[in-house]
Amino acid sequence: MHCSNCGKKIEKGHNFCTQCGTPVAGSASGGSNSTHKSTPKKRPRAIRIVMAFLIGIPVLLTISIFALRFLAPDVFPIKFGFGDKKFAIAIPGGDPSSAPDAGGQVDGPQSSPGQTRQAEDEMPVETPLIDTVQPTPDPGILFSESFDAEQSALIALFGEDYMNFRTFEGAGLLSSNYSPGVIPAYVPEFVIKDFAAEYQFAVPDAYPTSYTGFLYRIQQNEDGGFQRYMALIIYPQQNQFRFGAWMGDDWVRGEKMDLPEPLNTGFTPNWIGLEVIGRETHLSVNGGHVTTYTNTSIQDAGLLGFFISPAEELPEGKLDYVLLDNFIVYIP
Repeated sequence: MHCSNCGKKIEKGHNFCTQCGTPVAGSASGGSNSTHKSTPKKRPRAIRIVMAFLIGIPVLLTISIFALRFLAPDVFPIKFGFGDKKFAIAIPGGDPSSAPDAGGQVDGPQSSPGQTRQAEDEMPVETPLIDTVQPTPDPGILFSESFDAEQSALIALFGEDYMNFRTFEGAGLLSSNYSPGVIPAYVPEFVIKDFAAEYQFAVPDAYPTSYTGFLYRIQQNEDGGFQRYMALIIYPQQNQFRFGAWMGDDWVRGEKMDLPEPLNTGFTPNWIGLEVIGRETHLSVNGGHVTTYTNTSIQDAGLLGFFISPAEELPEGKLDYVLLDNFIVYIP
């Protein structure tokens, strides 16, 4: 055999030309392309593994989120906004059907106004709607709550089996899936008889029979529950309101009345103004005076608070909620 490069004779068994170093054709060193062929085979396999990992993780995460949302709605938060604010509510995990009928703080909420008889001998008297706007009181501020702090001055009356109250991004959030019942959050700091107050509220997802409102002259019992109180009751979907008094075992209430103007819908807040002097309560809504209510039931000083009463037709796994903001109490 001779070298293909220089022509020198190559002895048998040599893999290189001893003259010029040229590999002998067909030798392991000169003719094999195995090194070059193996490298491209490994590289695509590694890329495929990385791509599968990057694509697979988001897919699995998405499937898990949807599974939690639909298979376990009680642990997956519901999200919504109030203007530029965002919230997350945990649905109460208790069984509302197991709640006691009425009573103190360790018990469940009392029955709703729509399910009790009227006490004819103590029916409050309401004046007709009037067009004049009442003068805006100009007293000192006794109390204010903008819900900007992490901890609110308001507290929930019942536990998480019945309700949830929290603040987030500048609004108060009161929610419940217990029905029927009045579900309150209140100010425990002081009691007051005569006062002026204003606040904003929105109920973006109210059901037809949902209602919300303001509680005043709240009388507590020995257990810390609400024994008696006055209530402004607002039905957002019906654009109606009424006043009433819970007397410990029954409601005394006025007739439903239409609001003169439609309430703001969605997350646009509505403004409520109240002036309570003696037996009279003056109500203003979104800047206009609506009515004067004459109360013959409760004349004692008491606590102040808000409430939500979820709809009876509330679907399983859903809840009713109200957003609150800019609550101010004045001394008239």
